[in-house]
Amino acid sequence: MSGGPPPLPPIPYPAWLSGGGGTPPSPAPAPAAGGGAPAPATFTLPPELKTGMKAAWDASFPGGKSQEQGGILVRKADGTMEWRPGPAGNSGSFSVNYGDLKAGETLVASAHTHPYDASEGGHTDVTFSGADIGNMALGSRPEDMKFVRSGDGIFMVQETQAFKDFVAAKGDAAARAEVVKTWNDSFAAATGTIQERAEAAVKATCQAHHLDYFKGTGDTLTKVDVTK
Repeated sequence: MSGGPPPLPPIPYPAWLSGGGGTPPSPAPAPAAGGGAPAPATFTLPPELKTGMKAAWDASFPGGKSQEQGGILVRKADGTMEWRPGPAGNSGSFSVNYGDLKAGETLVASAHTHPYDASEGGHTDVTFSGADIGNMALGSRPEDMKFVRSGDGIFMVQETQAFKDFVAAKGDAAARAEVVKTWNDSFAAATGTIQERAEAAVKATCQAHHLDYFKGTGDTLTKVDVTK
């Protein structure tokens, strides 16, 4: 979980994701940051990412024990997309293989799994940890989108311009610390299952720091109203 708590009609993806040319669009700012068009209501996973995350999840219980898996989605110099798996993590963290990005390529997203084996409760559908989201503030993590798979559940957090402005004003380390604190405080205050508490913490964090949050199964994710 990369620093998280203990066991605890869809639209096609844009041309820049599919290799159809162009550059990634700047996500719309949140209304609190001065308006702007809202993000689309749904997001369709590129097939390379969907397949890569399935393989990562399928490999997340070697010998029946949880082990986070993940990788990066890159757009190669020729415009095609490729999933590159990274080295296996441990039961609670995964170090993203950013070093596998080559010259002339663009990092589109990173993704990792949140597995819990039977001894940890066998939980699924556990969304992002505070560290997962907080790391998006660091310049060494230059992706605009981050994904988590837990069972059949798939979760995405996407940066907005308002979030980037927040990071620029605060500085990477201070912004990360503030994001993680928001998540931790919200998780501690929430009630219910691990899934419900993590969901409440993610929604509070995304609302406070102007991030777009999506979740779903299969290849289609739906934008979450983080104010509810």
